[in-house]
Amino acid sequence: MKYCKIYIVAACCVSIISCSQKVTKIYYNDSSKVDDGEIFGEALHIFFIQDKSIHIYQIQSNNLNNELQKIKDSINSTLTSGELDDSRYTYAFITVSKDTLFADYRLSYWKYKRKSILYENEKVRLIIDKAPK
Repeated sequence: MKYCKIYIVAACCVSIISCSQKVTKIYYNDSSKVDDGEIFGEALHIFFIQDKSIHIYQIQSNNLNNELQKIKDSINSTLTSGELDDSRYTYAFITVSKDTLFADYRLSYWKYKRKSILYENEKVRLIIDKAPK
């Protein structure tokens, strides 16, 4: 009976911890499957059109959500905005707070709303690479 109670408490703790993980939806554009398949800054809506080159998956990770928040905060703190954006984007991240951040294939150039910055962050790449696709 004592072990049964311990097992129930442990199972409840595991379910609470797993439910508290933040889920981030990731859109990945595999431009190698389509000629001229790059997505430019002025046409980001293409990420959300069903297409064979767009892959969608979710990552359940507080670490990823925290890293994306840091990037978003850095973007918001920049003064430049409204410039013509001819950058190519490969990733779109939709965070828990329903914000959408876009990144290039190297995950080093980031865009949020009308602002963009160069932001090097290896942690995001490591989290994405470990995730099942």
